[in-house]
Amino acid sequence: MPSLVGFTHGKSELIAALVQEAYADITRHMTEHTRAATGPREALHAYIRALVGYIAEHPKRMRTLMSVFLDHRAEDGGRSYDGGRRARCGRPGAASPGGGAAGG
Repeated sequence: MPSLVGFTHGKSELIAALVQEAYADITRHMTEHTRAATGPREALHAYIRALVGYIAEHPKRMRTLMSVFLDHRAEDGGRSYDGGRRARCGRPGAASPGGGAAGG
């Protein structure tokens, strides 16, 4: 995880940076653990094992992300994460763990 020492932006930017780093880490993990799968059934099993494994290895990070998704408010008072996989606190077009775009 990159150092946030000297981070001079506001709370929303800090949270966005943390969410983006978490997504990048999850994406790396999922890619590493699913790339060898051949066929849809094996790919699904690999995906589930990789995701469950990541959650088990990083419970604190996942609780923090869930807190952001459920509780953090954007500057306009709306949720920063709307449940439709669109993170308002992330950069548009950033890859989400499910392979879609976080902002698109």
